[in-house]
Amino acid sequence: LIDPEEEYFAAEIAKLQDDVGAKGLSVIVVADWYDVQMMEAVKFYDENTRNWWYPETGGANTPALNELLAPWGIAFSGQVFHGSWEVGGTDGPVKTEFASGTTLLKFPEMGFV
Repeated sequence: LIDPEEEYFAAEIAKLQDDVGAKGLSVIVVADWYDVQMMEAVKFYDENTRNWWYPETGGANTPALNELLAPWGIAFSGQVFHGSWEVGGTDGPVKTEFASGTTLLKFPEMGFV
């Protein structure tokens, strides 16, 4: 699942649950953040349309992802984080930037992150 921005239909949720439970499908989620206050903060006035434009969703629709992943005990938080950190490398520390994203709120003990 990559950068989901839409809601999931009941048939899609049921299909994924069946594919994971009955057929052994693994799921990889690549997503970003969702925060209503931040979305309001990034609104902008479009001179061409003379209207304020608001994002439809954050970087990803994490509420929809949380609904989809709830049967497996997985949930993303509602917080948005950013920053940088250093990771040791063979040639010394490597600085890594984290532009924005969220964290896992819940995840099964035997799962793989």
